[in-house]
Amino acid sequence: MADIFFKCEDCGQPLVVDDAGAGLAINCPDCKADIVIPLQSELPPQQSTQPSQSPALKECPSCGNNIPAAAVICVYCGQKVNKAGRG
Repeated sequence: MADIFFKCEDCGQPLVVDDAGAGLAINCPDCKADIVIPLQSELPPQQSTQPSQSPALKECPSCGNNIPAAAVICVYCGQKVNKAGRG
């Protein structure tokens, strides 16, 4: 399975979810806005897969899942993470 990388349309928070979540409605973990996770086919090519620049991901110190390096909240467990990749 592939990850879907996208941003909250309200606050710009980078988010990543497993492609099994495509089409599901969630709340942004940062601003709590209602978001529908886009389908891979709805994303521009540069957003549909992991960006090629490194480091694009960091490991959440709480749950261990890979999240966008710029993320401040883990989309998997909801824990705050700092921008340096430490919890």
